[in-house]
Amino acid sequence: MAFAHKLFTSLQNYSNPDTRIGELNRIWYDSVGNVFRIQLDKVTPGGTIIGDIDTTDTTATLAVASQSMLGGVKIDGITIVISADGVISSVNIGSQGIQGIQGTIGATGSQGIQGIVGATGSQGIQGTIGATGSQGTIGATGSQGIQGIQGTIGATGSQGTIGATGSQGIQGLVGATDLQVGDIIISSANKTINPKWLLADGGIYLQSAYPELFAVLGLPTYNPNTVMSTPALLPPGAASGAAISDSGDYFVVATGAPPFITIYKQLSGTYVKLADPTTAPPGAASGCSMSGDGAYLTVTTGAPNYITNYKRTGDVFTALASPSTIPPAAGASSAYSTDGAFMAVTYGAPPYITIYNRVGDTYNVLTTPTVTPPGATSGVAFSGDGTYMVTLYGPPPYMTLYKRTGNTYTALPTPLNVPTGAPSSASFTNDGIFLSISHPAAPYLTIYHRNGDTFNHIANPATPPTAGTAGVGFTGDGKFMAVIYGAPPFINFYSRNGDVFSKQTDLSVPPNGAETTMAFARNGKFVGLVSAPPPYMLSYSAVAPFDLATEFMLPSPSSLNTTNNPMSVTYYIQAMSK
Repeated sequence: MAFAHKLFTSLQNYSNPDTRIGELNRIWYDSVGNVFRIQLDKVTPGGTIIGDIDTTDTTATLAVASQSMLGGVKIDGITIVISADGVISSVNIGSQGIQGIQGTIGATGSQGIQGIVGATGSQGIQGTIGATGSQGTIGATGSQGIQGIQGTIGATGSQGTIGATGSQGIQGLVGATDLQVGDIIISSANKTINPKWLLADGGIYLQSAYPELFAVLGLPTYNPNTVMSTPALLPPGAASGAAISDSGDYFVVATGAPPFITIYKQLSGTYVKLADPTTAPPGAASGCSMSGDGAYLTVTTGAPNYITNYKRTGDVFTALASPSTIPPAAGASSAYSTDGAFMAVTYGAPPYITIYNRVGDTYNVLTTPTVTPPGATSGVAFSGDGTYMVTLYGPPPYMTLYKRTGNTYTALPTPLNVPTGAPSSASFTNDGIFLSISHPAAPYLTIYHRNGDTFNHIANPATPPTAGTAGVGFTGDGKFMAVIYGAPPFINFYSRNGDVFSKQTDLSVPPNGAETTMAFARNGKFVGLVSAPPPYMLSYSAVAPFDLATEFMLPSPSSLNTTNNPMSVTYYIQAMSK
């Protein structure tokens, strides 16, 4: 049964409490050890310690019962405590007190491992569409525009058998007040009543009579269209090459018979033979080329030194000393850059091309390109300043393109589309934007438009040559291109608009047969053709149907189809501003 044991104390003053024995279950305080003791048996001196007291604490914890401390009381120090004066009591844990002021936040710990991304939640229900806003105020109506000029009323048709009314006339001009000099209009009214208007019918007028209109129209450009008279002195035999200066003033024919070159100067629309150079090429000429100004001339031959260079002073051509490095084999062809700074020679032995930089009258050989043509080279051409060069040869891909940096020529990638066979000639525009290559295999021409360092193949003319081509040439500005080939009319001229080449009207007096090669002046005013049969040369010039020095020609637009309207309509051009 439960019982209570009343505890009481008295001061005994034992000098050594460890020697105390007896008085079972008696508890007393040991001031020496500052502990409580209990006598659990009659043999343990001083009894069993059941708790100690920390004078700095307000509670004491009894010893925990164990095998060596039988009868001990379990004091957890939380729910059961003993005070400093020896009172054992239980502690009721009260409700949690008010939270103290938050302490200083400790340093942020290292970032934990990222948790797994949760699955995307399902899409929420679409919200209700808001009501349409009210319409804004309508803006004020703008003022009415000015009425255009009323067109001319057509004349009433003559009464027929059933008295039908004639068709209405074409409406006149509307709002023509912003027209400028050179503008062309269509009208059924006679505009020439006003002196500021002229018929646009191809008429010829004095430049001084209409200076404003002449300043707008300028002079038209014509391809060579008129055969020139045959020179009194002809080449001595079958021609193998031709060269012409940019202006067409000098024309050279290479032949297989002495003196192997014949040089002409253009005077009053006729080529007149000049005196032969004192030093002739050493053998039959295979070709020739000339700088743009006609100051330097190179002739290729089959005999050493394989090239002969000439300089023109006035109308006299004088042979220069051979370069210190000459081609290793018989020269096949040569070409100059338009500015005459670069000249190249082709031949049939490795490396198949030798390139020179001309400084004054000295031809300095350049380092051979790392990539050379793969076989005997038959032709070469430069852009105007020699930045781009193309070599022509027999095995595929039939051409190698180069770009010059300083005095070094480096091969460019081969275009995706190459000629269909061994080429016969090539020509660049001065800016190197367009390149045309002629070849005997259909379609007979391959034309490129350069973009950066990439040569892109473009469409051939809608009316191409009808047989294998032997030569091609551009004007310097690329507005015209000439091609010779082996079927009548043997030569075509094309005008260029963008990337489109349009065939021009055939010559009224075409060549009598296929020509060997050609030379087209960069200004487009002269073309020289050479052939194997006599007279070995033929030339054409661009002739305008009026005096270019004092006159000019009005344009003449194509006629309108007026089948559905019997009224006469006419083109007019504004000739003056007032």
